[in-house]
Amino acid sequence: MARPLIEEYEARALAGQPYDTSSLFGLSSTAAVFSPDVKETFFRHFPNLVMTDAIGSSESGATASRS
Repeated sequence: MARPLIEEYEARALAGQPYDTSSLFGLSSTAAVFSPDVKETFFRHFPNLVMTDAIGSSESGATASRS
């Protein structure tokens, strides 16, 4: 889910129509971890972004988390 998001962000920026991302401070995945490639791309554009990988279920809550 994160790859299409950052690809769209880059495409709009290159076209001179960037999105307003001034309120973006965190991104969390709760189903699958972010790939190193995707994290690197996000951090290149948003060096202060907090990215969190979390796994678990709705029944048990978060069973593991990594920022």
